[in-house]
Amino acid sequence: MIGASFIGLEVAAALGVREIEVHVVAPERRPLERVLEREFGDFVRAIHEQHGVVCHLEERRGRSRRGGISYFLRGATAISFVIRLR
Repeated sequence: MIGASFIGLEVAAALGVREIEVHVVAPERRPLERVLEREFGDFVRAIHEQHGVVCHLEERRGRSRRGGISYFLRGATAISFVIRLR
């Protein structure tokens, strides 16, 4: 999931409930940082992580490629995903 806003976190939570591996990638330090206080963002992150969501925050690199997008995270970890529309 790209983004740690309300919609991105809702999608992450819905996928997590279905036991689907979820990674949230966002440039902010904490979820919802632009609209809510630090403490609440930390609280939201903790809840998501307790339910298996992996947060990759303060990440800015993204590269499009045919068939999907790859994010190269600090430490050379790559997360790739494909979006398919039907």
